[in-house]
Amino acid sequence: MAANVFINNFENLAEKLDFDFKKFNDEHLIQFSPAKTKIDYLNQEERTSFKFRDAIISNLGLNPYFVKDNHNNKIFDYLYGLLKDTEDGVKTQDQLAQLTLLLHFSKSLLEKKSTWDFFFQIFPSLTIVNNPEFDFKPDLVNLFDRIKSSERITQGINFNFEALTLKLYNFADYRLNGFAGIHNVFIGLKSIERFLRDLPAKFDYKQRLEIFRLNMTRLIINEICHVVLRRALNNFDASSPTVSTSGPSSIQQSQSTLIEAGIVAEMKIFSKRVDWNISVMSPYLNLAYCTDFLNQLIDLPVTDQYPADIPSFDFETSGCVENTNKICYMSIDFEEEMDFFLN
Repeated sequence: MAANVFINNFENLAEKLDFDFKKFNDEHLIQFSPAKTKIDYLNQEERTSFKFRDAIISNLGLNPYFVKDNHNNKIFDYLYGLLKDTEDGVKTQDQLAQLTLLLHFSKSLLEKKSTWDFFFQIFPSLTIVNNPEFDFKPDLVNLFDRIKSSERITQGINFNFEALTLKLYNFADYRLNGFAGIHNVFIGLKSIERFLRDLPAKFDYKQRLEIFRLNMTRLIINEICHVVLRRALNNFDASSPTVSTSGPSSIQQSQSTLIEAGIVAEMKIFSKRVDWNISVMSPYLNLAYCTDFLNQLIDLPVTDQYPADIPSFDFETSGCVENTNKICYMSIDFEEEMDFFLN
């Protein structure tokens, strides 16, 4: 219902320059959507994602970071178009992916009005790519399969990991590394291409592959955590941390203490958040140690010598660089605060 109310109001406000989302929420949305929308799982992705439409609008109306500013009507043209095109159901993989990304993004903790506005202009560039060709593609597919079948990673978790699938996409900004789907992990092709292109020339082919595997392990585990958590809660609109309704200033004060589920998963594996983009530039990176760790985590079968426990990652020995960027997104992996540069 929230999506249809937005469509009707947007169509009636064509003559006005700004859309006051807070006023729209207070006068319309709050009457039937005073809290976040719970999205339970239906038997088809298209049916589940159809419910994203209402949740996106409700989340935006409840997000103090978003409603503190008015936004030019033109900013919502693509959002309106997507909601209008899916009034009778989600028909394409691109629509499903865009709705998924929008749902996560609607809960972001972003201060800049320009960041919100620019995202709404470029989200239609998200398109699913079937059977793309790129460096280390077989290695990525193999790594994904190994992670979801790894006893060390999946033990004690009641979830059908075999149902997880990998989706690859194109997007206007390479820094959108990936995000969590209903039962899939989305990974950006431009992000992969840029990461590999920026690796220092000192690394040979085998070293480049190991660095790629390390970075993809971090990303895949992060997003799988979100998939599993939301399924366990039977609510795809769950988020951590929860967006406070008391306003951006109160959240900003505790920003250093905020934690997000995917980050928790990363830290479970690597003890801290690793910034592999910067780590590869460091003269202290101990790639041999990191490679051996990944081998123990992913590749070695469980034996008495190598038990099912997650091996210990000594961050100091690794020579890695910690990622200290503040957390702004739910179930979305960006290299830094979303301040888009078209590429």
